[in-house]
Amino acid sequence: MRRSVLLSLVMVVALASVAMAQCWCEPFTPDVPRCYTTVYPGQTVEIGIRFPVCFPVPFCCCPPPAPQVLMWRVETWEGQVVYSQTLLNPVSVTSFSASWDLRDAEGIQVAPGYYRVIVVTTEGDYDNNLRLVEQRPCFWPLTFNWPCFSRLCAPEVTLRAVTPRCCPPRPVCWPCCP
Repeated sequence: MRRSVLLSLVMVVALASVAMAQCWCEPFTPDVPRCYTTVYPGQTVEIGIRFPVCFPVPFCCCPPPAPQVLMWRVETWEGQVVYSQTLLNPVSVTSFSASWDLRDAEGIQVAPGYYRVIVVTTEGDYDNNLRLVEQRPCFWPLTFNWPCFSRLCAPEVTLRAVTPRCCPPRPVCWPCCP
């Protein structure tokens, strides 16, 4: 009995290792961010900023009094700005939200790759990483995100991929939205 359980466990670990090697074969290099949110063409990215919650403890990390969002931009991993939006009136970080349709300033779909979303506030710049991939693999409902674990006392730019309503769940492969 023990031998069969041990053998089953070894097989599961071996198969899981082979599966992970097939899916996550990109090495971490300076050209690839360590963490990112994955999006696909046709999706929209909702952008927000979250400040840490302040607790009355000795290491309290309250946010600045009232930082205001001045602008936000999207850069390629190499630092080239592909989209930028300056707000006419500064907005409180608690009420800031924006969306990006994965198009550059000319309205052209950006190429697959890694991007950095930067939110500029009166207290400094905050960023998060985004990965645009060609198309969602068929029959695979999961996205391959490598989430950034937020630091205890640091503000965090939040990114969330939203699929347009015209796209039904994908039980089979078909083009969804243009």
